[in-house]
Amino acid sequence: MSNIAMRAGVRLRLLAGILGVSLLTYLVWRAGPARLFASISALGWGLSLVIALGGVSHLVKTWAWRLTLLDEKHHASFARMLALRLGSEAVGQLGILGQAFGETLRVSLLGSTMPLASGITSVTLDRVFFILSGAVVSTLGLIAVLAILPLPHALSLYAGLFAFILLGVILVAAQAVRKRWTVFSGSARVLSRVRYFSGWLERKRSLIHLVENKLLDFYHHPPGV
Repeated sequence: MSNIAMRAGVRLRLLAGILGVSLLTYLVWRAGPARLFASISALGWGLSLVIALGGVSHLVKTWAWRLTLLDEKHHASFARMLALRLGSEAVGQLGILGQAFGETLRVSLLGSTMPLASGITSVTLDRVFFILSGAVVSTLGLIAVLAILPLPHALSLYAGLFAFILLGVILVAAQAVRKRWTVFSGSARVLSRVRYFSGWLERKRSLIHLVENKLLDFYHHPPGV
């Protein structure tokens, strides 16, 4: 590893640490230290159970994320990937920009030996599966509510419409993967017609194609557990 890469890695880790401490301080301040400590005291030993369940959830999600690396998982240890997930989700509490920064942080800190395309693919798959699973659960929940609870007509109409839209998104996404629709490279071709994006997209064209192929290949060649 070159000295420049080592220095860049150290700076990124230092930045991640500073952001993590700053975020924790901000969240404690926003919640109010007195109220926070009162809630902890009220939970008592129940807090340990909450932390344990949350920890198991993060372990399982990290294990699933690790599967997306296929044969390249040896480039990053499980402990490192767990730390990156925790850091990414902490930064994601700041909103959409925080989530975008957290995902970028995950890709950049996976390791200098990890191919960039593999890192982008694994983080993208992890996020896509998270979104799709949330959409599936939301759709099933809305259908159950509509079937069981006597809701007002307007609310039932809106809930049914939202469930229909979610179901449509899931089906279109599944069809896109099954039929290998080139969504990313096609979008890049359209955007490359804009002079502001043309130069940058031309330089990243090969990376976009490589990541897209890896994403589509994951469905057709799933990993072994």
